[in-house]
Amino acid sequence: RGDLPKGLLGDHLLYEHPSHASMLALDLGVLDAHGEEGRPHAELDDVIEDLDRRWCTRHQALLRLFARNTRWRRTSYLARWNLDPALLAASESDLLRERDRWDELLSMHATGSLGMGNSGLSRQWNYVLEHLATEAALEDPERFVHRDAGPPPGSRDRLDELPGLLDEIRNRESDPDSLSSFDLRGLLQARWLRGEIDAEAAANIVRGRVPDVRWAEWAWRFGSEVDPSVVKTLARYVVEHQQRSPGGVGRLIALRRAAMIDLSEGDARWTESVVRPEGPGTLVTAFDDLRSDPSKIIPRAPY
Repeated sequence: RGDLPKGLLGDHLLYEHPSHASMLALDLGVLDAHGEEGRPHAELDDVIEDLDRRWCTRHQALLRLFARNTRWRRTSYLARWNLDPALLAASESDLLRERDRWDELLSMHATGSLGMGNSGLSRQWNYVLEHLATEAALEDPERFVHRDAGPPPGSRDRLDELPGLLDEIRNRESDPDSLSSFDLRGLLQARWLRGEIDAEAAANIVRGRVPDVRWAEWAWRFGSEVDPSVVKTLARYVVEHQQRSPGGVGRLIALRRAAMIDLSEGDARWTESVVRPEGPGTLVTAFDDLRSDPSKIIPRAPY
C-alpha cells in the first residue's frame, strides 16, 4: 500500500486487477454482485463507470475492454442461469462496446506492443461466438438439449450481422489443424450456428486430434451418433468431480458434461455421480438448484 505507481503498473492495479478479482469470483461460483461474496463484481462495475466518465489513454481503453468482457461473462452466466434472453441481449453492449477499436487495442497494442499473446482478436471473436451460441440456446432451450436438432432459425443471420466474423471463420476453416482448442471450439460453434451438422467433418476432427474437453462438447452435437472418444473425453472430466473437495464453477460444468453423457447412454448415472461441492454458499446453492432439474442442466450451466 502507498502511492499508486505511474504508468502501466498503476493502470494494472487500478483497472485490470479488479477484472481478475471478478473473474476469480466467477470461477469460484459467485454468479452475482450481491453480498460480501459478490463484492469483486460490484467493484468491477465501479471501475467501468469510472473509465466511462472521463478521457482514457489507449492502455486504459484496453483495460476497459477487458473489464467489459468480464462483466459480459457474468451477465451471460446469469442469463443462462435464469433462461433469460433479455438479460443476455443487455450484455451485448459490453461485449461489442469497443468494436471499432478491436484491431487497434487488441492487435496493435495488446499483441503487437505489449506481447500479450492471449489477448488477440481471435480470443475476442471466441467471446462473440460463445455469445451467439448462448443466444441460440436461450431462444429454444429444449431444442438446444437435443444434440442433432441444430440451431433455431435465424442463428445464421446473426453471424452475418457482425462484420469480420465470417472472415475469421473462413480463416479458421482454411487450416483447422493449426487451431488452439479454444479456436477450434469457436469454429465448431460457428458450424452449429450455420446449421452445418456434418458428421463426417466432426469425425475427422476427432480422429485427427487428441480429444480435448474444451471442444468435445461441441463435437458431441454433430452426427446421428456420438463418437466414443468424445464421450470418453467428457467422462474423464466428470470423474474428477466424483469426490468431495473444494469446488468452483467447474463443478457446475461437470453437471452439464455428465448430462450429455447420460443423454448419449440413456440414463442418469453420470449426473448423479457428480458430488456436491464445498465452497462459497452461492456455489452450493447453485449446484443444488441446477441438479434439481436435470432436463435444463445443459442450457443453464455456465461456460
